[in-house]
Parts: sequence; structure tokens; C-alpha cells
Amino acid sequence: MASILKVDKLDPQSGTALEVGTSGDTITVPSGVGLTLTNSTLLLPTTVTATTEVKTNKVSPATGTDFTLGDSGDTFTVPSGATIVNSGTATGFGGGAWTLIKSQTITSTTASMLWVDGTNDVILDNTYKCYVLLMTDYLASDDESSLYVQISTDTGSTYKTSGYYSVGSEAYSGGAGTGPNYLSVTNGMVARNHVGNLATETVQGQLWIYNPSSATTYPTMGWQFYFAMGGDDMARTINGAGGYRTATAYDGFKILPDAGNIENLQATLYGITT
Repeated sequence: MASILKVDKLDPQSGTALEVGTSGDTITVPSGVGLTLTNSTLLLPTTVTATTEVKTNKVSPATGTDFTLGDSGDTFTVPSGATIVNSGTATGFGGGAWTLIKSQTITSTTASMLWVDGTNDVILDNTYKCYVLLMTDYLASDDESSLYVQISTDTGSTYKTSGYYSVGSEAYSGGAGTGPNYLSVTNGMVARNHVGNLATETVQGQLWIYNPSSATTYPTMGWQFYFAMGGDDMARTINGAGGYRTATAYDGFKILPDAGNIENLQATLYGITT
């Protein structure tokens, strides 16, 4: 005969363990009834199956700091209209992924833009074989200055000021342009020769940094820059490559003009997963 037991509290007869039901039984909590845990721990079996939907504000690992989502062969679908926001570091998503490392902005007279200081900035390492620096609105204080890149092997304590080589080619709208030419400077890789200093003559482009952690190869960078000048030679492009004459690993670099200061520059560094 079915019956109803009404009681305000159930305690075990002995010890501290209380069992409800027998193996094979189904315990039903009817609609509208809530189970409240206050300062308690709910111990669940190793596998919990929900066939419809689970809603929660946060999922964290039960122990340690590692959390696994799903099993090999599973497929997770992000439905239309949903957004995944990454506020940390995303790894293992296949080749070719660009990872934002840091952005910097110069809006007033500054001697150089550093990309390592050992404390507050990025240190180049073997996390990525290729780094790309996207540069917008570079402007120097001195007319006809050159845009240099120098490397550091001691987390920004010092920078190499000699031993570089560069080559580049330029094309412009007012003429045929110039072919490949050796840029005979040794105190920095030249990303662009003879930059104007008018507010209308800013330089845009990208700097490619390859395998900086290799101690057995020459440090190598490549660049592409786009800019406008006055007169007939309005639109210009320059492609180039440069290196350091000694095989060495390096962990930082800086951008600076060969004369004067940087007046304006916005730059963002990405690491590329290859």
C-alpha cells in the first residue's frame, strides 16, 4: 500500500551515512520542488548524463587546473548568433593562427619603441617561429630620416648598434621606381629610407620577424611599407629584407629613426602558429 511519510528531518540511525532507496529504484523530485544545498558538497558519480540541457554560469576543474571538454571524436557546435570570447590564451587551434601579443602607441616625441624590457613587455621566444608587427601612421621628427630596427639579446638591457645589412626595392607613382639595391648601413636593419616628417607623410606597413630563438641562423626580418609623399611621387611602396651578420638568438627589438625621434606610431605584435 502506497503511503506518505511526513517528517521534518531524516538522520541516520547510526554513524553519519544515510541511504535513500535501493539499487534499481527511481527517486523522483516532482515539478515545482527544489533541492537546496547550503554550505554543503554534492558528490556526483564519475559520469553524469543530461539528455537535454545543462545551464550554469561557470564550469571549473574539480581538482587542479586542467579541464577537458568532451572526448576524442566529439563535435561541439557553436550555433548561429552565439559568440565565443577569448580573454586568455588560445592554443592548439591548428596552423596559421594569429595570436595577439600586445599593442603599443606613441603620440608624442619618443626616442624609440621597445618590444622587450624583461618586465612589462613581450619577450620573443620559441613560442612562435614567426612574429608580425603591424604598423600604422609612423611619423618621425626629422625629414629624410631612416626607419631602423635593432635587436637585443639580453631582454632589452642593450641593443646591437652595428653589424647589420639590408636590401630593398621601391616603386612609386611618378616614375619607374628603383630596383633592388643594397642599403649600405650597419647600425640597424633599414625598414624604410628617407621618411618624410610632414603629418601627411605617415608610413603604414608590416615587419616580419623570423625564428628569433635560433642561435644557429642569422637573425632575419622582412618588411613591406606603403606611404604617400608630396609632388609627383605620391604613392610609394617598398619591400625589403635585412639581417644581423652574426648567428645568434635574440629576445627583443626596437624601432627608431636614425635621426631625431618618433612622433607618432601605433603598432601591434602578433605571433603566428606555423
